[in-house]
Amino acid sequence: MTNLFRRTLHAALLLTLVLMAGLPTYQTRTSFAQEDGSSEVVVAGSRYVQDLLQKLVDNYNATAENDTTVQFDAQGNADGFTRLCGGVVDAVMATEPISDEQLLVCDTNAVEFVELVLAYEALVLVPSAGAPATCIDQSSLPSVLGEGGAAQLNWSVINPTATPGDITLYGPNPESQTVVGFLASLLPDAPRTDYTQYESPQAVVDILKDPASMGVAFMTFDEWSELEDQGGLTPLQASTDQLLTCLSPDEGTIAAGTYPFRRQLMLYVNVTAFDKVNFDEFAKYAVGAEGLPVVDDEFNFTVPVQAVLDRGLNNITGPIVGRTFTRPNSPVTLNTAAEGSVTVNGTGLASTATKPIYDSFTGTYANVDLTVGAMTNDQSWGAFCAGTASVIQVNRPPTEAELATCSENNIDPYTITFGAQAVVLVVKADSDLPVCLDYSQLSAMLVQNVLDPQAGTLNPDATAEATDAAPTEAATEAPTAEPTEAATEAPAPEPTEAPIVPLDPAKLQGPARWNEINPEWPDRQLLVLAPSLGAIETDLILATVTDGQQVLRRTDAPIVQMSPVNTPNASGATDIPDLQYRVGATAHFDGAITYALWTAFQSDPGKDGVRVVQIDAGNGCIEPTAETILDGSYSFSYSSMLVFSKAALSDDVVAALLWQAFNSDALIQIETLGLVGFDRAALEAERENIFTMIEEARRAAAEADPDAESSDTTPEATEEVTEGPTEEPTETATETATEVPTEIPTEVPTEVSTELPTAEPTEAPTQAAQ
Repeated sequence: MTNLFRRTLHAALLLTLVLMAGLPTYQTRTSFAQEDGSSEVVVAGSRYVQDLLQKLVDNYNATAENDTTVQFDAQGNADGFTRLCGGVVDAVMATEPISDEQLLVCDTNAVEFVELVLAYEALVLVPSAGAPATCIDQSSLPSVLGEGGAAQLNWSVINPTATPGDITLYGPNPESQTVVGFLASLLPDAPRTDYTQYESPQAVVDILKDPASMGVAFMTFDEWSELEDQGGLTPLQASTDQLLTCLSPDEGTIAAGTYPFRRQLMLYVNVTAFDKVNFDEFAKYAVGAEGLPVVDDEFNFTVPVQAVLDRGLNNITGPIVGRTFTRPNSPVTLNTAAEGSVTVNGTGLASTATKPIYDSFTGTYANVDLTVGAMTNDQSWGAFCAGTASVIQVNRPPTEAELATCSENNIDPYTITFGAQAVVLVVKADSDLPVCLDYSQLSAMLVQNVLDPQAGTLNPDATAEATDAAPTEAATEAPTAEPTEAATEAPAPEPTEAPIVPLDPAKLQGPARWNEINPEWPDRQLLVLAPSLGAIETDLILATVTDGQQVLRRTDAPIVQMSPVNTPNASGATDIPDLQYRVGATAHFDGAITYALWTAFQSDPGKDGVRVVQIDAGNGCIEPTAETILDGSYSFSYSSMLVFSKAALSDDVVAALLWQAFNSDALIQIETLGLVGFDRAALEAERENIFTMIEEARRAAAEADPDAESSDTTPEATEEVTEGPTEEPTETATETATEVPTEIPTEVPTEVSTELPTAEPTEAPTQAAQ
């Protein structure tokens, strides 16, 4: 039990801490339900939270079949925790977490509590358009909003690196809840009141839209989020490390506590209170979808993300007692200078999402050797469930047979799914080309001299030259180069496409017209606009349609291998990105087909000129959508997963790697990849679960080996390490060329061009830009 563990850990300090805290101890637990049979729940604590809780109670009683009775006696956080840990009240409303001293008193008196988050409050500072400052350090907030702040605010007060210039500070009514109740809690002294008061958040945003306004306004995150017109403005990011790492306010950073200008509105419930009439049902209501509108509509509070609400519900139904939302920042005990090693086995495709995590980990733990070993999905799960691999990166969940093996070996996997990616094929939007393609048709279209498409039999002359194969699963080492394109296209792993074998250009390596693949299709020239050699898109398609056979991509006339095209314009030469060029050409040439990563295609400016082709993997035609990509029914899709053995988390290095997987810097970088289903807010909120898993793994290891040194000296959780990557991307790359081919061929080319294109195409592209 958590309380027994803490009593063992803190026994030597208990008496001293209790005396220092001035808190009384009680030898027995008091419950009104046990003492007098009362069904009334007595709630103490913060008056600030009472209005919210009272509204939740009223709404619950108005809709529920059975009422719950609550008596409020709010006299402050400290008084509430004293009475909760003394066993004389059933619950505490709080605007701050329970302290270590108060927790020890609860442990001494055998009072177990459940911790719930009702809502968040977060403060945002919104600068005027064109402001020279984009980030403010936590230490600068008192100088800006505190009573002793500078009489005349300047951009340099907000951020010392900003160009100096006087600014106007705007704020709400100084007697408002935002100022008196919330802002005061973020400052060491009283809030300042000598600012320009605005009528409403929308009114001040309308002022700040003018770059000449030169000002900053503060309001709650909820007020900012509810604005109909945010005027193109962006709240200041916030830092806790002297501007080294700046985080934007959003639901994820607020829930995770990484955005510093926030606090939680909590409810601590003595577990015995759940035995009182209907109170457990009310508590579930308060952290569920039925109660949420109260937070969202009637208060300037921020609704917790779903993962936080789910954890609260689990805490109630468990019950799961103790601190689950307000623990120290990090469970990691590994010193940043420590030496060690950890191996991650798995597929190269998963490296799309995992590379930012590994970069963050190695940047923090420079002396730990992190090795990424190449394995297929089958090999990875086989090693993991056999107990020979503690961490794997894969593209699919385990099969039933693999799970059974894991269970036989007492291996419990914890899987982080970062999202999914896919390759889509497109043709001209209004073309009568086929709506759906199957594997044999794609093999005929893309694979060099396939004699039997289903079996993947190759031309012996071509096969003899092949030295590398395109495996069913990309089993390459994680890429080491940073992506060079806009962050909408994932970096590819090491190339797995077999080397191209030059053949006589006059000798076709496959069909040259659509009706040669299927007689019912139009008699039209086939033109495949392929990405550059080694592209992950090609690898995935070829490996999938040929079931992992050793294949070569066609290199004859129907295939045009592309790279950025240099096109002169009024301001000089500009490269049109590969994908933008291919999509633009496909949109105008009937007979062309190209393919791309789903995320990159979604942001391509020419996507409305093409239509997506469905794929038949043997179970009917499936259109690529977010849903079919996530559930895997669209066959050219793959997920990025990182899987840990829970038992292996007793190893400090493995635990540190898992914790790093939820590092804000890494998650923000992964978010820029645009993976389908990626939910940063949910991942940020998952940290509390990770905390529990690491603690349980250490405890289980200590119990299994009572003679181990760690059995009596399990280190306490430490403050979260802040070393490591010092710069965080604050913007997703958005600059892309805007020109697409505007002159499209009206006649089918009859010869393969031998010249490299230097301008926008006036004929269908027929030669790669080298």
